[in-house]
Amino acid sequence: MARICAGRPVLSDSAREFSHVPKRFHAVMAEDSGQSVLSSLESHVLPLIPGLADRIATGIRVLDVGCGSGRIMNRLADQ
Repeated sequence: MARICAGRPVLSDSAREFSHVPKRFHAVMAEDSGQSVLSSLESHVLPLIPGLADRIATGIRVLDVGCGSGRIMNRLADQ
C-alpha cells in the first residue's frame, strides 16, 4: 500500500474526500495480483466458491470492473 500512496494521503482518506485514486494504483494492483492471486487462483481462490471452476469451464459470463490489467480474467478464460 505504501507504494500505491507514496506522497499522497492515505487511500481511504482520498476515497472519503472524493479525490482521485493515486496514478500508480492500478499498476501496483496488477503487479501484486500477478504475484499473489494469479499464482494461487486454481488452488486457493476458485475453491472458495463451490462449483465455480466447473461453471467457468462451461463458459459462464463474468464481469470484471476495474480489477487490474485483466490477467486473472484471461487466465480464467483459458480454462
